[in-house]
Amino acid sequence: MKTSRLDGLVDGIFAIVMTLLIIEIRVPEFDKPTNNRELWYSLTKLTPLFLSYILSFSLLFTYWRAHCYVILNAKSFNTKLTNYNALFLFFIGLIPFTTHLIGRYNYTKLAIFLYGLNIILIGISLFNMKTFILKYNLYEDIKMTAKSVRHSNIRLLVPVFCSIISICLSFISTNISMVVFTLLILFNLTQKGADFIDYLIGKLLKREYK
Repeated sequence: MKTSRLDGLVDGIFAIVMTLLIIEIRVPEFDKPTNNRELWYSLTKLTPLFLSYILSFSLLFTYWRAHCYVILNAKSFNTKLTNYNALFLFFIGLIPFTTHLIGRYNYTKLAIFLYGLNIILIGISLFNMKTFILKYNLYEDIKMTAKSVRHSNIRLLVPVFCSIISICLSFISTNISMVVFTLLILFNLTQKGADFIDYLIGKLLKREYK
């Protein structure tokens, strides 16, 4: 299979999913003409939905970027690799549902759990895809340093661990869980996040940082 066809499919699905996020946020409707105060009040009630939209849009962007890095230099795609990719896209497609759920019911443990589980499954499926490509040497002849491999793994797995932590923290406070979700997105958006985590791990394992 040509990589261009897979790229087109992935980009199309991401574009649709990212668009669906905002479609789920409905403009307030009134039975009679309203004023600025009533409209503003109705819009403020949508704040959790807007925040979940921002969170998930950023999440999708980081996973789109990560997916590009994972498959960018792949030589070819066999049946097993395309199946991994299909599973990844399946979990990506669930994001609008779990986003709307957590936007409406962010005070419930179940909404936190389902949103966190969605992120966990996305991260694991993409990590498995990357591991499969490395294991069977499906990358083009490019040099991958140990540091670049570590950083790639960190960016894929930190959201998974943060989601697990967030789910556990929901039994204490759902607000704290939402803060953790926000932090994991900020981590993946920053350039130095992986450097910092890799440095900490190196210190703990007493490994020379290079």
